[in-house]
Amino acid sequence: MAELSPMERKAIIVLNLSEGYVSYSNLCFSMGVTEQHLVTYAVRKLEQAGLVLRRRQGKFAEYCLTEYGRRAGQNYWSVLLETSAGLEIGRGKDIEVCMGEVTDLFRLSARSIMQET
Repeated sequence: MAELSPMERKAIIVLNLSEGYVSYSNLCFSMGVTEQHLVTYAVRKLEQAGLVLRRRQGKFAEYCLTEYGRRAGQNYWSVLLETSAGLEIGRGKDIEVCMGEVTDLFRLSARSIMQET
C-alpha cells in the first residue's frame, strides 16, 4: 500500500468509527474540512487502493470502508494508541517526528495486511 496522506488517514479513521455508509457531506463535516475538493481527492485515492467503497444515492455519494480498509484503519488506530506519541509530544518532542514514527509503524502494519490477502 502506498503511503497515506494525512487527509487519507483522517478519512479512514472517520469511516472506521462509522457504521455502514457515510454521506459525502457528513464525511467532510466529521473530518472538519471545508475544502471539499481535498476530501474528494483523498477518497478517490482510497477507493482506487481498495480501501473505500462508494455508492450513489441519486445525485449524492456515500462511502464506507471495505473489509481491507476496515482492517487497515483498525491497525492504524491501534498503532496510534500503542505508541507513546501523545506522551512524547507532551514532553516537547516535535509532533512531526512523532507522526513520522507512527507512520512508519503503520507502514509495517499495512505490509502485514497485504501479506495476509
